[in-house]
Amino acid sequence: MSAIVVIVGLAILLFSISIFISPATLKRLLQIFMERHWWQYAMAIRIVTGILFLVAAPDTHAPTVVRILGITFILAGAALPIMGPARIERLIHWWLARPESTLRLWAIAVTGFGMLIMWSGQ
Repeated sequence: MSAIVVIVGLAILLFSISIFISPATLKRLLQIFMERHWWQYAMAIRIVTGILFLVAAPDTHAPTVVRILGITFILAGAALPIMGPARIERLIHWWLARPESTLRLWAIAVTGFGMLIMWSGQ
C-alpha cells in the first residue's frame, strides 16, 4: 500500500515540474476544469486519496505524516461542496489572474510537497 503514497507523490512532483516549466499548462487545465464543472471529480479524487493514505499509513516511512496528509486530503475534498460552484469559480479566476512568476513559485512549493509525500511513502 505504501507504493500508492509514493505514486501520488511522484504524480504531484511531475505535475509541479510541468507547471514550473510551463505555467500556461496550469491555466489551460484550470479553464478546462471550470468549463466542465469538474469540481465533483476533484472532490472524489481528494477523498479517495485521503482514504488510501490513511489505509497505507502504517506501512510507510512516516506514518504520522501520511495520516495527517490523508486527513487533509479528505477535508479538502469535503470542503469543495461546502464552497459551492460560485466560490470555486472565483478561486479559479483568482489563480488565472496570477502572473507566471507566482505560479512558478507555487510550483516550487508543490515540488517540495510531492517530495515529502514520496519520502513519507518509502
